[in-house]
Amino acid sequence: MSGTNGKNDPVRLQAAHWLLRLEASPGDGALRQEFESWLQQNEAHRAAFRSAEHTWARLGKLPPELIAAPAAAANILPLKSRRRPRVFWASAGALLAVACLLLVAVPVIQRHLEADHVTGVAELRDVVLPDGSLASLDADSAIAVDYSGAERKVRLLAGQAFFQVHPNPDRPFRVNAADVSVRVTGTAFSVDKLASTVTVAVQSGTVEVASPGLADVSRLGMGDRLVFDRQARSARQEQVVPSTVASWRSRRLVVHDATVGDMVEILGRYLPGMIVVRDGSMNGRSISGVIDLTQPREALNALAESQHGKLSQVTPYLSVISKR
Repeated sequence: MSGTNGKNDPVRLQAAHWLLRLEASPGDGALRQEFESWLQQNEAHRAAFRSAEHTWARLGKLPPELIAAPAAAANILPLKSRRRPRVFWASAGALLAVACLLLVAVPVIQRHLEADHVTGVAELRDVVLPDGSLASLDADSAIAVDYSGAERKVRLLAGQAFFQVHPNPDRPFRVNAADVSVRVTGTAFSVDKLASTVTVAVQSGTVEVASPGLADVSRLGMGDRLVFDRQARSARQEQVVPSTVASWRSRRLVVHDATVGDMVEILGRYLPGMIVVRDGSMNGRSISGVIDLTQPREALNALAESQHGKLSQVTPYLSVISKR
């Protein structure tokens, strides 16, 4: 199943490339003319670009008003105009938002092209896999599914997923996330892929976790959690209450000794745009508690205050946490 449905269609890749170029250079008339020429070549180009716009907006990464605005709008004011500073700063804020969003544009679009199932910002979804197994996707997450071989394979491309696997001893179920591989025949477990870690937690049954960074295969049972450090290539195993595994499915998150950096990344799945922590020393601090994911901005503000910091909303799509 993976690699089908036109994921590697060159026209779709061209459309995504055009979207990024236009947002990066909204005032480039020559670029706009070149784009219009490409767009008018055939209906396939137009359909692919509409799909790219829809995907980008649906994922919550680009302000809809910036997608809809004509590129020529940036040329309305003379460069030396002093009479309309409010318009200038509004335009500057919009361009700042676009510049920040472009930092994550390429991986998000590439992820969408590779994935079979994707969720947008603050969107949760249950997916029934071909064998009847269930994959519950957290916000801003993506999986690719391949049932073509002797194993049932799922790649966690981004975010977090909870799997309830239909038992089949003759056909193991495997989830790959970065360098971590989880193999089961029938169980319920979650896999969370962050920039710094991959975490596997078991609600019921058993799983086997392997990675080039682990000397031996780790066998996890109910209530076991293994946190793999992607940079140090080491792992620690700990106990959790089984009912708290994938608690995000009920829009709450039970946190125990999580780092501030990881929590910022997780809350970023529920908020559009980017979150920047100006003081990097905050990222390594540990926090514990229960977070209400129905109020992500309030949770982010509380997180900042717990570290004696403050949350500033620079634009609707750029939040900054800094020291007080």
